[in-house]
Amino acid sequence: MRKNIARTRLAAIALALALLLVSTAAKPAGAGSSAVVAIAAEEAQWIARAQVPPGLGPASGAIARYPLSADTLGFVSPYDGTMGAQGLLLGGPAYYPAVRAWIDWYLRNLNFPDHNGVDGTIYDVWVDTTGQQTIVIDPNSAKPSYDSTDAYAGVFLSLVRAYAERVPGDRLYLRSQRSRLDAVARAAIATKHDTGLTGARPDWWGEYLLDNIDTERGVSDYAWLLRNVLGDRTGSRTWQGEADIMRRAVEEHLWFADKGMYGWASDQPNPQWGTFYPDAVVQSWPIIFGYGPKERRTALWASFNRAWPLWVTTRDNPGTPDAQPWATLGYAAAVMGERTQTLAWLAGSQQHWVDAGRPWPWTVNDSAWRARAAALAARRGWLN
Repeated sequence: MRKNIARTRLAAIALALALLLVSTAAKPAGAGSSAVVAIAAEEAQWIARAQVPPGLGPASGAIARYPLSADTLGFVSPYDGTMGAQGLLLGGPAYYPAVRAWIDWYLRNLNFPDHNGVDGTIYDVWVDTTGQQTIVIDPNSAKPSYDSTDAYAGVFLSLVRAYAERVPGDRLYLRSQRSRLDAVARAAIATKHDTGLTGARPDWWGEYLLDNIDTERGVSDYAWLLRNVLGDRTGSRTWQGEADIMRRAVEEHLWFADKGMYGWASDQPNPQWGTFYPDAVVQSWPIIFGYGPKERRTALWASFNRAWPLWVTTRDNPGTPDAQPWATLGYAAAVMGERTQTLAWLAGSQQHWVDAGRPWPWTVNDSAWRARAAALAARRGWLN
């Protein structure tokens, strides 16, 4: 009985929010406008408010997690900033220079080496509206801070591939950055263990599902760059081999068949659907990036929806820091071909976050995933 009630409530919410999407998101954005153009443009515009303008001091091009203001410092996570740049790409050609400015900032702030002796990593920084920046210091270690070295590098390499595909005229620029891109790729796998999985950082052993998928995709995208942009087919085969090792390692060490779930880390063999974060929500990463057979991904998505049927409201996320919106779920629904869920999530995020001014903890990362969900929905013919 409770399951039937939940399904009925979900259907009603989905319908109501889908109607809300039509009325609020599909605003004119110029000639030939559409819902997806409006969403992508609005998210890119918001992300751009978090970027230090090009040419303004050492922090030029940096993208903070949240729009900058004159009275506060902006926290720049290279992971979130890179995801924000992915959202800028979807905003169209007007934002391509901003994406290149982020790529420039990232590459010129690489460590050679970092405090762990690794080349090609990058620290978190504080920035201000004058373009000044300061490295974030970890209060526990009193050393420069980074949340990861594998995933930071992985998502950046994926961004560079996406940029090369959208802006082919800048391939000479990317070729001029070959040595630094090589350093980023080496940093991505610098923490690889005998398992074939990477640790989050040189000083943190943990082998995480999200980090390893982000890193595997980035290494594979670097292989694409070597083959299609940098003119190195031999190097491309080598790096694709590294990616293949990681992909197999994820299936071997992070898939727990007896639970029917991926573990959020290799030392977490008892994931539970009843725990939203991290256990349940991280199942969206294998779904998004095509891990395991299709039947497994279908089962994962069905189990997630049974456990958390109201996720489309973007508010049903207990156990996450600050009730984070987890915009990746909207994109996962689109990947799974779930039209009603995707439109409901887009409308739910419009109602609870966009119309409210995107309050914290919404970040540039969430805006990028929202734009990606809308873009995929449009390609599937759900938005026009």
